[in-house]
Amino acid sequence: MITEEQMLSIAADVTAAINAEIDKIEDWQRPGNRKGQYYIDIVADKVAVSMLSAANFSVLSEETGFVSGNNGYLAIVDPLDGSTNASKHLPWYAVSICFLRDLEIQVARVENLGSPTIFEAIRSGGATKNGNQITVDTSAEFDKAVVGISSLPSAPLGSWQFRCLGAAALDLCCIASRSLEAYVDYGNDTHGVWDYIAGIFIAQEAGAVVGEVWDRDLITTDYLARRAPIAACSQPIFDTLLSGRRDNSKRQSAVS
Repeated sequence: MITEEQMLSIAADVTAAINAEIDKIEDWQRPGNRKGQYYIDIVADKVAVSMLSAANFSVLSEETGFVSGNNGYLAIVDPLDGSTNASKHLPWYAVSICFLRDLEIQVARVENLGSPTIFEAIRSGGATKNGNQITVDTSAEFDKAVVGISSLPSAPLGSWQFRCLGAAALDLCCIASRSLEAYVDYGNDTHGVWDYIAGIFIAQEAGAVVGEVWDRDLITTDYLARRAPIAACSQPIFDTLLSGRRDNSKRQSAVS
């Protein structure tokens, strides 16, 4: 049996190794092997999969897919969440790792490499930012909320402001740390599980209400599956945003 602390330590080691390897690369805008991929994605992925496989974890990674292990645990990893931000030297990109056993999340760790900040969560143990316990602001009001989004809605959200920051795992962690009140994916099934699972678990452990726009399971091992995550610091804000997000899809369907 691997302890939660051991898993978090492994995640920290993987993150440090990724950071060291990509730091050796001069051209962070160098393309990868497919559209939207960068060479730094490939390098980061190689490091993560190699280290996690060596520790006998099964691995589900954005760049490699599924790799079987034999220790009974699955690591879902986005080796470089927000790689376009990284390619532009915008300090909002991260290594995102989540460990599961029997499809139940045990721990998650997201570290912003652009502006060193570490978010961690242990199942039923709450969430931390740089080692300090964090919780969502359940008293926030929707008309004063700042909402993180992915893709643009077809109509105003109704919240005070919104931000499209470009790294889903970090964006979701911002709900836990009270930098954002909510997050909504307005894209057409654009997020794989590696994009959001660690961040949404950290937000949930900090007290956030989390879900999927169309009520699909957020936890999946299907590499091709795509989801639309949504999270908020309170049930009223969650309900308001979910209703608006579904109405947004109806408007888009009517136009098309």
